[in-house]
This record gives sequence, C-alpha cells and structure tokens, in this order.
Amino acid sequence: MRRALITASALAALAVAGCSSDEPADTDSTGDTNPAPATSEAPEPWTEEQIATHLDLTPTETEGSYTYGDACQIPVIMTTPQEVELYAEAGDTVATTPDGTAGVKIVGDCEPDVSAQLEDITR
Repeated sequence: MRRALITASALAALAVAGCSSDEPADTDSTGDTNPAPATSEAPEPWTEEQIATHLDLTPTETEGSYTYGDACQIPVIMTTPQEVELYAEAGDTVATTPDGTAGVKIVGDCEPDVSAQLEDITR
C-alpha cells in the first residue's frame, strides 16, 4: 500500500513537472514568482507619419489622403501587412516597404518612383 502511494505521488510530481514552462521566472519585491515576459521578434508597426515623411507626401483636404508630386494621389497609407495584403488582393496599385509590412495605395502614374523610394526606408 505504501509503495503504491509513493509511486502515485512520484507520477503526479512528474506530470506537474512536465507541464511547467522552460521559461525562467522572476520574482517581484514580495518574493512572489512572476512568469517570464513574452518576447517578440516582430518590429514595431510603421506609422502613417513615418511613411508620409519618408515619401515627402503632401496632405490633402481629405483626412488620411495625400499627394505625391503633381499628378499622383495616395489615398491610403497601410501600416500593417494585413492592410497591404487586403489592398493588393483587391487589385489596387500598391507600393510597399521591402518586407511588405507597410505601403501606400497609388492612384496615378508614380508607382515606380514611390516603390523605389520605399525600398530604402529604415526605422
């Protein structure tokens, strides 16, 4: 009977140990253990301001819409890969950052210029 109890206790301890995380834990000032913070490899998303500034866009009277040069409209600045994919799949003309995480919708004949300018954008 005692052997069965010890075996059951050992198995329970192994099961609990198997469920624990390999991540190191830290402790707060009270000594309580806190889980390790999650780390992310993803860069911060681009902002509209970063894209507009890099492309030297001129705001229009319509909020969120810009012009590039004399004959090119930028009605949308996309700041996430999901937005870029949505507009590209809809058939819109888009120019994107090299990693595809941001871009602009283009109306007019300036796509090559805008694309070239976005190729050298850095954070």
